[in-house]
Amino acid sequence: MTALRAIRNQLDTIGVRGMVSLALRHRRGRPVGIWPTVEAALAGKRGLEIGGPSAVFRQRDLVPVYGVLAGLDNCQFASDTMWHGSQSDRSPFHWSHGKPPGTHFVLDGTELAPIADGAYDVVLSSHALEHIANPLRALAEWARVVGPEGHVLLVVPHAETTIDRHRSVTTLEHLVDDLRRGTTEDDLTHLDEFVALADWWLEPTGTTRDDFVRRQAQFVAERAIHHHVFDTRLLVRLLDRAGFGLVAVEAALPFHAIALARVSGAGGNGAFLEPDAEWSRRSCFRRDRVAT
Repeated sequence: MTALRAIRNQLDTIGVRGMVSLALRHRRGRPVGIWPTVEAALAGKRGLEIGGPSAVFRQRDLVPVYGVLAGLDNCQFASDTMWHGSQSDRSPFHWSHGKPPGTHFVLDGTELAPIADGAYDVVLSSHALEHIANPLRALAEWARVVGPEGHVLLVVPHAETTIDRHRSVTTLEHLVDDLRRGTTEDDLTHLDEFVALADWWLEPTGTTRDDFVRRQAQFVAERAIHHHVFDTRLLVRLLDRAGFGLVAVEAALPFHAIALARVSGAGGNGAFLEPDAEWSRRSCFRRDRVAT
């Protein structure tokens, strides 16, 4: 029943044409359209991944950046997480077959003080930013560790086909207010809304409503809550507000909003911010194609 409901959910939001596109993309293992731009910017670079390792960055997936990076370290908020099990600080980070392991750091993504300024060329993050209560604070820290010539490559869950589909997309003003107020990772603001409105049945097989509610009650330790709800337009506006220069943006099935941005280059984002920006016209998600 859960699988049928998930298929019905996607049909409701992206339509039959979108489902056919999804099936073809998965069968072919085809990267997203912006992949050549991402590859050119990041080939041979050294990165830090917040969370991970992430399937979306592996070979034959949407953004196969693992195959072109020279090295990759990793940061997790705790030594034991629900996603990746137990790993001690400074233990090896195995991220890609045939490549030397990086270093695993136990650090909060908003506080990377042990890492020097400009230590990396790029920060990667897939489906992690929504779990952070203060995204602008995190982005400032990520910018610091890659320096002014560095990049960030972000993937966030698009609300249209995820457990957040019944929640309102977060406003940029709310995220700016989180930065101004110094919101910390134990913030309770969105807990009740998430528990009440999230489609818990889209969680991994075996999750029950009781399991879902119990996990959210321990959200400070688990970090399973989605503090904020994203579509592609919010991701674009957030990176612009954080002072990044957008390089490439794409929405991708089944539930991804993807952006590559430079730390330097702020002020040149006009083409990405237009209501009818190219990424918006090409988006597979209806919400992105409606100017807000």
